[in-house]
Amino acid sequence: MTTALIAAIAGVAGVIFGRWWDIRSESARWRRDRRVQSYEDVAAEHYRLREALRLLAVREPDADVAALRSGVEAAYADWNRILSALWLHGSDAVAISAVRVDHEFNLLLREARRTAMDQAAWPRAREPLYERYDDFIDAVRAELSLPRLTALRAGAATRQLLAPEDGPEPAPDPD
Repeated sequence: MTTALIAAIAGVAGVIFGRWWDIRSESARWRRDRRVQSYEDVAAEHYRLREALRLLAVREPDADVAALRSGVEAAYADWNRILSALWLHGSDAVAISAVRVDHEFNLLLREARRTAMDQAAWPRAREPLYERYDDFIDAVRAELSLPRLTALRAGAATRQLLAPEDGPEPAPDPD
């Protein structure tokens, strides 16, 4: 009888402990998934907002500036919503680097609103934003225990000097 009682108590304790462990693991996975999703959302929205800013910055003289500004304002609203989600779910290091990206967006927006720039000036104007975005990606990868991407910054020194039609120099033929 004592053996049966011990076995019953052990069985009930095992079920209770197992359920507690499942709840705890599920909660941790949910938090990690939300954090990763917020990082992915910031990365995606970064490109959308950057393109809206580019269209405003390199506008033609006869462009509909009001429509371009409206596009930037819509992209900024989404950017701020996504950034708020990151502040709720993200780590301190990643949030700090996202705020730095946001600061560069604000500087670039100020420049784009002030005056139209030619296509050649845009790469130089956006470079600080690219650098802060690279820092953001580095912070995310560090938090997720992923190695740094050396390819991310490989062209950083020259990307502002390449025209879109030029592209990178082809590799020399080994023969």
